[in-house]
Amino acid sequence: MSTGIPKTNYKLLENEFDEITEIRDGANGLPSKPGAVRKTIVFSDLTKISCQEIIKDGFIEYYNYDFYSSTGSIVVKFHSEPHEESKEHQTSTEPFHLHVKRDEQDQKASIRLPNGRIRELWTIIETILVSKHLKYAHVTSPTVKSKSRKGRRNGRL
Repeated sequence: MSTGIPKTNYKLLENEFDEITEIRDGANGLPSKPGAVRKTIVFSDLTKISCQEIIKDGFIEYYNYDFYSSTGSIVVKFHSEPHEESKEHQTSTEPFHLHVKRDEQDQKASIRLPNGRIRELWTIIETILVSKHLKYAHVTSPTVKSKSRKGRRNGRL
């Protein structure tokens, strides 16, 4: 089943995103071969995306785009391979889904989430680049008390 997404133009990505310092052939130790494009995108902060696209008739059958921190730790995986054999692993946006980490030690990114809109590599890169500026969005300020904290402190839920 095709994703309906045309195969990625890696040269265009490299030209359009200043943050990309290099696009290497191969991903996770595997070379590209006919029908399987494998690339590693390296960013200026040394984070990287390991890319694998299975191509048929110029379109992506399925992809795996895995984003790693500069220390080599998995951050998030954007995948589109179907999980038809195991319904419990499917999301509401099957075959498109994300793998995120349960905690810092979860190097397999074992939690699967729906992926409604962030599907093409271009959009994935834009999301990753913008997300660096959002890291403070979920930090609670010590000077601002939330209602739930106040309620717990006073014994209320």
